[in-house]
Amino acid sequence: MMKKKIQIYLLEAVLLLLGIFVLPVSARSVEYTQVATKDEACSQWVDSVFSRLTRNEKIGQLLVATLPAEASRQNKKMVRTLVRKYKIGGLVFDGGTPEEQAILTNLAQGGSELPLLITTRGRRLSDRLSGVPVFPNEAALQCMTDTILMQKYRTEALREFHELGMFGDILPAELEGERFLEGMVVSYGNALREHHELVKALQSGELTEDELEERCRKVLARKYMLGLRGRQPKLQVSGISYRINTESAQALAADLRRAAVTVVSNYFGVLPLAPVEGDIVVLSIGEAGKDSAFVERLKESAGIVRYQLAADADAAACESVRLELQPFRRMIVSITGQGLQILGPEVQNFLESLEVQAPLVYAFFAPFQSTYALEQALARSSALVLAHSQESDLQQYVADVLFAKDSATGRLFVNIGRSFPVGAGCSIATGMKPVRMLPEDIGMKSYVLQQIDKVAIDGLKKGVYPGCRILVWKNGQTIYDRGFGTHSLQDTTSVRQTDMFDLGALTMPMSTVLAVMKLYEEGRLKLDAKVSSYLPFLRGSNKRNITIRDLLFHEAGLAPHLRFYIETIDPRSVHGPYAQSWADQWHRTRVSEHSYFCTDFKFKKGLISSSRTSSHTLQVADGLWLNKSFKNTMLQMIAKSDLIGRRSVYSSLAGILLQQVVESITQLPLNLYVAKEFYAPMGLQRTMYLPLSRYDKSEVMPTAFNDFLCRQDLCGYVYDKTAACMGGVSGNAGLFSTAGEVAIVFQMLLNGGEWNGKRFLNEQTCRLFTTETSKYSRRGLGFDRPDASVALRSPCSLSTPATVYGHTGSTGTCAWADPENGLVYVFLSNSLCPNAWNTKLGDLDIRENIQELIYQSLKK
Repeated sequence: MMKKKIQIYLLEAVLLLLGIFVLPVSARSVEYTQVATKDEACSQWVDSVFSRLTRNEKIGQLLVATLPAEASRQNKKMVRTLVRKYKIGGLVFDGGTPEEQAILTNLAQGGSELPLLITTRGRRLSDRLSGVPVFPNEAALQCMTDTILMQKYRTEALREFHELGMFGDILPAELEGERFLEGMVVSYGNALREHHELVKALQSGELTEDELEERCRKVLARKYMLGLRGRQPKLQVSGISYRINTESAQALAADLRRAAVTVVSNYFGVLPLAPVEGDIVVLSIGEAGKDSAFVERLKESAGIVRYQLAADADAAACESVRLELQPFRRMIVSITGQGLQILGPEVQNFLESLEVQAPLVYAFFAPFQSTYALEQALARSSALVLAHSQESDLQQYVADVLFAKDSATGRLFVNIGRSFPVGAGCSIATGMKPVRMLPEDIGMKSYVLQQIDKVAIDGLKKGVYPGCRILVWKNGQTIYDRGFGTHSLQDTTSVRQTDMFDLGALTMPMSTVLAVMKLYEEGRLKLDAKVSSYLPFLRGSNKRNITIRDLLFHEAGLAPHLRFYIETIDPRSVHGPYAQSWADQWHRTRVSEHSYFCTDFKFKKGLISSSRTSSHTLQVADGLWLNKSFKNTMLQMIAKSDLIGRRSVYSSLAGILLQQVVESITQLPLNLYVAKEFYAPMGLQRTMYLPLSRYDKSEVMPTAFNDFLCRQDLCGYVYDKTAACMGGVSGNAGLFSTAGEVAIVFQMLLNGGEWNGKRFLNEQTCRLFTTETSKYSRRGLGFDRPDASVALRSPCSLSTPATVYGHTGSTGTCAWADPENGLVYVFLSNSLCPNAWNTKLGDLDIRENIQELIYQSLKK
C-alpha cells in the first residue's frame, strides 16, 4: 500500500506543477470533506450516490484520464470505454481545438450516469487549445497590480471555461487553495493500466476499503460543491471558437499583457529614455526579425541603429558585435525566445562581460524564468523591463514605455536571484521627463554606482544607523543622491534631502578652516604667526610658541581632548567614579561598550540653569543652560593642559583655539562670521550652528538617545561634549547641515573658491589649504587625506588619487573632494542613534566601501 500511496502523491505533485486546477479556488478554498460534514444536503447526496456505486465504480471515480482534444474515431472509442466500463471520475484534455474538445465532452458526459470533472492541462486554455484568446502566462499575471483588470480576467476566464463545460482556475493569486483533483490519480499514459493498478492495490491490501471510501467520498463532495450532481447540459459545438475568442476577450488579453509589463529596475532614472546626440543602439538577440515591431516603434521616438545576434551565436560573432557597440551613448538589449534556456553559452558570456560606455536597458520578450540564467548580466544593467511574451502589440507598448509615452506599474512576484527581490519594480508614468544626465555621460558606470544602494541598505540591516544620506557629484553635476532609512527607530520619517545632520568634526573644514582661509587671504592672519599673539591667555603657557600652521596640521602637541564637562559636575553627588565598566544602581547610563556613567549626579550649584538667564547663556540641551563663565574655564584648562609631543595627533582643542583666533580678529562669533562670509551669500539655508533657532526638530536628524551628560535624547543639539559646553558654537564641532549643502562647500573649494558665479576665496588659497602637506603627515591645512593615519582605511587609497582631501565626523559623517577627477562625495548618517557607543560604521567600513565603489565606477 505504501508504494501505491507514494505513486498517488507523486501524481498529485506532478498535477500541481503542471497547473491542473478546477474552479473556483478563491470562492471555495476550503477542505471539501469538511464542507460535506457541515452541509447536510451535501452529505446526503454523497451518501446516496456512494451507496449505489460498485467497487469498480468507486475505483473509477479516483481516475482522471488524459486525452488529446481531437475527435478522432480512436479517441471517441476510448472515451466510451473509460466512461461506460471504467466509470472514470474526470477527463483532462491536452491539445486540440475547442470544437473537438466539446464533441468529446458531450460524448463523455452523455454516456456517464455521474458527471465527469472536465479540465485541461495548464492554467490557460491557450496552453493546450488553439483558436482561443492568449492571456498572459502565470508569471506575467503575478506581476500585475491592477486589481480591477484582474477581476475582469477572472470573469472572462470563467466564461470561457464554462463554454467548454470545464472547471478550472488560472488565477495566480489563488493557487494556494484547495486542489480539487487531490487524491485522484491522473493518468498521462495508459488510463486502463492505471485503473488495473488501482484494482490490484485494493486486492492486495495496499489500498484498503476504508481508504477507497474516504477518497471516493472526497471526490463526490467536490463534485457536489461544483454543481456536478446530475446530467450535464449538452455543449453547443457549432461556433464555440467564435464564442470563446471574442473581440472583447482579445482586447482584454492585450490589456492584461500591457498591465503585466514590469520595469524591475530603473537606476539613475535612465527611463524614460531621451533622444541624445547620435543614435540609440538596439542589440536584438534571438531569431532575426522577432522584435521588429519593437524596433520600428522605437524609431518613432529616436534615431535607432540595430544589430542582430543569434541566440546561439559563437564567440567570434559576439566579439564582432561588441566592437560595433562601443561608440553609442544609449543601448537597449532586446531578447526574444521561447522556453527557459533561450540563450547559448557564448551569448550569455558575452552579456555578462559586456562593457560599454552606455547605460544598458534590457527588454525581455521572453518567459520570466529565462532571466535566471542572466542574473549576473542583468545586475550590471541600468534598467530591466519584463514583457513576458513577444506579441507585436506588446512590443510596441514596451517601446512606448521606454520613452514614457505609456505607463508601466508591474512588480516582481518572486526573486530574480539576489539582485532583484520580490516586490521590485519602478512605475513609469505617461509624460515623465527624462533625467538630464546619467553617470555614463561623464565617464562613470551606473552598474557600479548602484551597488552603493546595497552597502547603505546593509548598514541599515546591521544597525549601523537608522538613516543616512549619500551624495556624489562629478564636475558639479549630481550623479548620486539618495537617502536610506528613517530619522530613528521610533520616528519613521524617511530621510529627506532637507534633513540636517550633526556634522561632528566635519565642522572643521566646513566652518573653522573656511574662516581661517578667508582671514589668511585678507592678510589678517599669518600661518606662521604664534597663536599666543592672538590669544593672550596662552602667552605664559607651554603653548606660547604654537603656530596657526601647527593647529591646522594637528601638530601642536595638544592632547586629543579634555573632559571639560567633568568640571560641571558636583563630585560630592557621584557615588564612586564618574564611569565604570559595569552597571549598578548609581551607574546606569551606558556611554561605551564597557562603560557606564553615573546616573544621578548633580551639577555644581549656580553653574546650570533650567532656563536662559543673563548669566546662563550657553544652551547645552533642552532645559539645560550653562553659565557663560564656563567658556573661560575651558580656555584656562586648555592653557594649563600638558603637551604630548610634536607629532601628528588629531585634537579637538585645535579647533577651539582656531575659533578663538577667528573671533579675536573679526570681533564676531564664529557662527555669525561664517554665515556672513560664506553660508548666506552662497545660498546655504540649512548650514548653521544652533539649528533649532530657526528650524523645528522634525527637520533635524536625531543624534543620540539618553545622552549621559544631558540625560535626554539629543536632536538639534550638538553631541560633542566640548562643543556643547561652548554653547553649541565651537571650532571643533557643532555645525549642522544637509548633504547637498556640504557638497556645495566642497565644490566651491574644487572650483578654486568660486560658486555659482561668485568668488569666495582665491585659487591660490584653496590650493594651499587643500594640497599642502606637512613634514609629519599627508594632511592639508585643516583637511585630512585618505591614508592610514586618518579615518579612511588604506585600501581606499589604492584607488584614490593623492590630492583627495576631506574630513570625517564621529557622529557618522564624512566629505571628500578629488580635484583630479572632479568628484565630491558626502556621507551623512546618525550612527550614534540610538546608541552612542555604536562603532559599526567604522567596523564595517561603510563610508570607505562607498568611496571605493565611486572610484571603481571610474575605471575603464
